[in-house]
Amino acid sequence: MKKVGSQKKNAIFLLSILVILIGVIVVLAVSLKTDTVSDSLVNDKVVKVLLVLHDGDEALATDVFLFSPESKKGALFDIAGNTGAIYESLSSDDTKGRVDRIDSVYRENGIESYRAEIKKLLDRDVPYSIEINIDDFGLLTDLLGGIKVFIPSPVDTSGENGERWLLPSGAVNLDGAKVQTYISYLLPEEAESDRDKRRQEVVISFLNALNENHSVVAGRKNFSSFGSRMKSNLQYENLRTLVTLMSEIDCSTLSAQSIMGTSRIVDGQTLLFPHLDGQRLKDMIKLSENSLVSGFAQSRVYAVDVFNGTSRTGLASNTAELLKGAGYDVITISNAEESSVYNRYLVKYGDIEEGETFDGDVEHTLIINHIGDEQIAGLLADFIRCKNIENEEIQDDEDFFEGSDVDFTLILGKDFDGSYVRGGYVRAVPEEN
Repeated sequence: MKKVGSQKKNAIFLLSILVILIGVIVVLAVSLKTDTVSDSLVNDKVVKVLLVLHDGDEALATDVFLFSPESKKGALFDIAGNTGAIYESLSSDDTKGRVDRIDSVYRENGIESYRAEIKKLLDRDVPYSIEINIDDFGLLTDLLGGIKVFIPSPVDTSGENGERWLLPSGAVNLDGAKVQTYISYLLPEEAESDRDKRRQEVVISFLNALNENHSVVAGRKNFSSFGSRMKSNLQYENLRTLVTLMSEIDCSTLSAQSIMGTSRIVDGQTLLFPHLDGQRLKDMIKLSENSLVSGFAQSRVYAVDVFNGTSRTGLASNTAELLKGAGYDVITISNAEESSVYNRYLVKYGDIEEGETFDGDVEHTLIINHIGDEQIAGLLADFIRCKNIENEEIQDDEDFFEGSDVDFTLILGKDFDGSYVRGGYVRAVPEEN
């Protein structure tokens, strides 16, 4: 009997040692994983985060935030809720996938399926996610001392349930309750795109407030108040690292780049199908990544004049929409013969005589760079795959472009297919006399 009792004690002892070893291994594994993610966050050239502002299972605003921890620059991509595609995560027993809005994925399947579908849309992994409920967003806003938004006209309207929404106009600093109102109110005449734009402005203002309160957000003692109101696929310490890095990014000039596409009615709802099966969006992501890594991320919104140098109706206006989606401010949309800037260039190159006006078809798309910044001009050129760039010669001829109030003039030629310039062309510079 003593032998049996001794064997039981030995077995219990060995089992205890095994449990302890398993516990140590688990702790080490979690620790190593945590350290790996933390190192990745700090050392990644471009960190990509999925930000979802939601009300229960409804995604109110969805953005992919790209930023460089080194250059401290960021880019924001708005994923419109009505972005249409065949989503495999919405499969049923008798169908493989379903044509629907992308926010239906979030509503029906949650964040992981949502993140997987956005990964396919962008052709880029978005490894990190942060979800914020609208109530928690209001509390976070108060912790940040409010967020600044511009309201073009005062809001005084009532909801279906009798609630009344009141907001002042102008540049205002909204507290948490007012921010929730700004996100929630609906106007009968308001288009879905306008409502989405309003919510995107709130996200940008929130990111800017994080930056302005960086020292508060980054503090280890303070972060528990922030982190507890965010749901993430990261563990607490890694979430703190991520939010701290996000708070270091200068978002004062950030603007949300939008998905551009064609609207179609499918099963009674209006869906936005991205241009070229999403290739334009993928190119925008790639260019943003390259600019963030190089440190040449656009530090402000650049103004562009767009002129149609062809007989194709609507080419300039459609291109202007693409540029707006990429974060440019389009000032003028017109025909090339109405561009005095382009006519001056034709005189310079001997294509027309002084005093004449160009009235033919432009063969090659041209970007005229009025600000002398070749890196920023290169970003625009890369976006439409244009190799034909002319730099304004301010120092050599101060009167040549007198009166120009834009950063770039874009002349669309017959080689522009509506999205990109086909082939490459670089115009020879005439020799100076």
